[in-house]
Amino acid sequence: MLAQSNMSKGYITKKLLASDFDDGMIQDAMAIILFPSRSDADFDALARSHCLFWARQQFSDPFCQALESQNRELIKNISKLHQRLMFFIEDYLTKATAVFPPREYLCLPSRMEHHLRFKGQAVCSRFNAANLTSLERKRLLRAFLRCQLKYMMKSDIRKLCEESLYRHSGQKFQQWDLQAILCVDEYLKTLYAAMFAQCSNSWLPDIVQGKGSTSSHSPDLLYPDSLCVDPEAYAYDMGCGSYIASRLAYREFDLVTILLRSTEAGKPGRDRLKEWFKNLHQIYDSRRESSHYLIGHYHSIGRVSEGSENGPGMYRILRSRIIPNYMTLTTTYLQRAWVFLDDARFYPSPSSVASPHFPTEDEALEERYQTMKKDEDYWDHPWRARARHRSQKWHNEKSPEKTKVEDDQDSELEKESSLWTDEHQVWKMISMGLTPGDTFGHLGRAWAGSAPLSPKPFMLQLMLILVAPVFISATIYVNLGRLKEALLGHQRRKCSPTSIFILTDIIAFCTQIGGSLVQVIANPKIMEIGGHVVLGGLLFQLFVLVVYFALVMRFQRATQRETIYLQHWRRYVWTLIISVIAIWVRNLVRAAEFAEGWYGFVNQHEAMMYIFDSFLMFSVMFAYAVFHPGQLIEAGGKMPKNRQRINSEQVVMGPFGDIA
Repeated sequence: MLAQSNMSKGYITKKLLASDFDDGMIQDAMAIILFPSRSDADFDALARSHCLFWARQQFSDPFCQALESQNRELIKNISKLHQRLMFFIEDYLTKATAVFPPREYLCLPSRMEHHLRFKGQAVCSRFNAANLTSLERKRLLRAFLRCQLKYMMKSDIRKLCEESLYRHSGQKFQQWDLQAILCVDEYLKTLYAAMFAQCSNSWLPDIVQGKGSTSSHSPDLLYPDSLCVDPEAYAYDMGCGSYIASRLAYREFDLVTILLRSTEAGKPGRDRLKEWFKNLHQIYDSRRESSHYLIGHYHSIGRVSEGSENGPGMYRILRSRIIPNYMTLTTTYLQRAWVFLDDARFYPSPSSVASPHFPTEDEALEERYQTMKKDEDYWDHPWRARARHRSQKWHNEKSPEKTKVEDDQDSELEKESSLWTDEHQVWKMISMGLTPGDTFGHLGRAWAGSAPLSPKPFMLQLMLILVAPVFISATIYVNLGRLKEALLGHQRRKCSPTSIFILTDIIAFCTQIGGSLVQVIANPKIMEIGGHVVLGGLLFQLFVLVVYFALVMRFQRATQRETIYLQHWRRYVWTLIISVIAIWVRNLVRAAEFAEGWYGFVNQHEAMMYIFDSFLMFSVMFAYAVFHPGQLIEAGGKMPKNRQRINSEQVVMGPFGDIA
């Protein structure tokens, strides 16, 4: 009787699964359940052979064979895989079709019940996949299967099987197939965003009450948090660095399943998980997983391609709306499952008082503009303003029930704001160091003309003119980090490349000031040593400036790609670029001067000093006097009323790493 029952159960399972799998999906499922164990001694060779076997589509179909013991075990494992992926598919659709997706995306699914929870609080019921059509189920399951298999492959194997990863059942991917893969990639990252949020002091917004409002009491989430969830933002809120969600996304759905158990274990479980994330961040801090080749195809989102007219219903409706490579808009669409469904029956009904579920470019720009008007600090420090609005503590402080504001010593946010202001004043003063340095240096040079044998004017002009640009170098090193926060909304890190560049600037200052001091000693050998020390400092600074210039250009491209790039901002970015070039050219000429010695071409032609030192440095001073980045802070959010219309060619997809 038991054997007959097992046989019947296996037969029913086989028939049910067969309706959800086509030939290509069966090959993907077989490749997943038969994937070699990482504990095997020769795992790399076995995995390579296994993936090549999959690429040739040579796995046998267990649904076409008799229910023997081995075949029954395969079907059982496929059934487990199917259940696990359908669990995540239901969670994905719950969030994608919610009235306010950024709220649901902070919640996590539970295997113990049919609800999504936020820190133990039941928030909403999970979507029922039984309501999907057969084609919709297959689209979703196919994308989740392919992503699971992709995550299991190492990068070298992914490159080896690249052509096969772009095919299904022997047919080349259509455009919507690729977007489906990107949707699943984005969803997996948002699962970690929810974990970060629940392990920190994050605020769960209320249901949308009206257009532009995410809460029954103001203020609420700010752009772009009001449209989509940024996993890296919540990682920063928790105290971790960038790209941790992207790195973890390469660890398959199996790791997510394990970590979900910790989130269901109450606050102690979440505290342990938070500690694990922080330790993991320290391990990963020095190395970053290379981006998968599929990431480059973000650029094709929304573009018309062959076969696009045959895609799913929602894809055909929305593909003409989306702006290629506009990061906020594309991320919003990916998080709202824009390519899977036949129609809009699961999405919130359009309403005159509710924000559109799939915003257009103009609506996204308007959302950003309304955010700037809503929060004064957003214009100057968007990352910090957004972080405050995500904080439960800040919302508690601003709640209507609160009768008085706490003192500064009791408010960490006010302390941070005060610290920022102090840093800004120091930042402005550093740049002023160049003006008296060069000015008094040239006064010393004029003095030396009337007293050529006196060591004092010689020492004055040599030291001040030589080391004054070091101060402006320190300023531009700091400027990059501040501009990055203002334009890209990235948070500063405690140990950032900016700190390293400042350290190199201190080294350059010490070598140049030390070498120039011994130049006034009337000992040719010591003077020669001093000249070599100064030359070493200049060459070192030249190398550092080359590295820094590469980061500045990367930042400039990122600014064009990831921001609504208004003309109002561009001048400050180009001031930074031109300043770096001017200082580098100046240092190159001064290095040639010390390399040639006292009787070289540069020393024998005083015009070289005025053209390639004085003129360049005073030009930098003038540029910073007119376009000082401090004006971005002092502007106080004065956004032009007539916002520029952004050409879609200017908005290009990220993501980009930390620059400073």
